[in-house]
Order: sequence, then structure tokens, then C-alpha cells
Amino acid sequence: MWVKLSRFILQNRIAIIVFFVLGTIFMAYQAKNVKLSYTGSKILPVTDSAFVKYNAFKKTFGEDGSVMVVGIQSPDIFKKKYTTNGFSFLMIFRN
Repeated sequence: MWVKLSRFILQNRIAIIVFFVLGTIFMAYQAKNVKLSYTGSKILPVTDSAFVKYNAFKKTFGEDGSVMVVGIQSPDIFKKKYTTNGFSFLMIFRN
């Protein structure tokens, strides 16, 4: 079997090369039509609780592409040691 395959490839190498070159050119030409979509797939039903919460989040904060939400639950959040500088809230995550 491998002998027949290799013989076929060697006997038709020009046609095979032309086929792959033309295929590559066609795919490169069609690449201009590729569009990226940043929307999630519609696998959840509209009434799903997670989907409802997600849509409420988007309605409140806008699109979610460049938003990072950090949730902190601490009774000491408004004490001076947490608000000394802009990066002090990161110390909470070390504990």
C-alpha cells in the first residue's frame, strides 16, 4: 500500500503541488471574509438564571469585554490599612 501511495505521489508531484498552491491561494483569498465574533454561543436558554444574571450585569456595566470586577468581602475594607494606596487592596488576596 505504501509503495503504491509513494509511487502515485512521485508520478503526480507537479499536479499535487499545483493543487496545494491553488488551494492555498483560494484559502488566502477567502480569508478576507473572516469575521471575528465576540458574542457567546447561544447554548443557554433565555430563561436560565446564569444567563439572566449575565444580561443584568451587561445592562448595568455595559459590554463585558474590558471590565474586570473584583469582589471583596471584608469588614475591614474601609479601614486605613486597606485604603493607604491604590494597590493595598491586593494585600487582601495574600491571606
